[in-house]
Amino acid sequence: MRLLVLALLCAAPAQAAELTIRIAGIRSAEGTIRVCVFPSPSGFPDCTRNAGVERRSLPARAGTVQAVLTVPPGTYAVTAFHDERNAGKLETNVFGMPRSGVGASNDPVTRLGPPSFAEAAIKVAERRADVTVTLRYP
Repeated sequence: MRLLVLALLCAAPAQAAELTIRIAGIRSAEGTIRVCVFPSPSGFPDCTRNAGVERRSLPARAGTVQAVLTVPPGTYAVTAFHDERNAGKLETNVFGMPRSGVGASNDPVTRLGPPSFAEAAIKVAERRADVTVTLRYP
């Protein structure tokens, strides 16, 4: 029994990877940059309704800001938006179009509506991954 407990205590820790997210194209220092990391298509891209999503809020700064997260290796999609009025959510017009800067990993080109999880999906390897999300303003 002691050997089993000792073996469990000495087992290698679960692998984790460092995910560095750069949010580029920020037009002003007003408000907050909201970043969401999705581990699956469930709820993508609306991070307010998905409990499995990793969220970060960063002070806005014209240009680029950065967040570093520790996640298990896998496939993820990242979204970000500029919450210029600190409303705590993505504000939209009557047609559902964003009123502020929005972006997703892989910078997918969108025409009518948000990108799919597959379009924004990135692979995070065992050690680290870097991704840049460029905000696009209306």
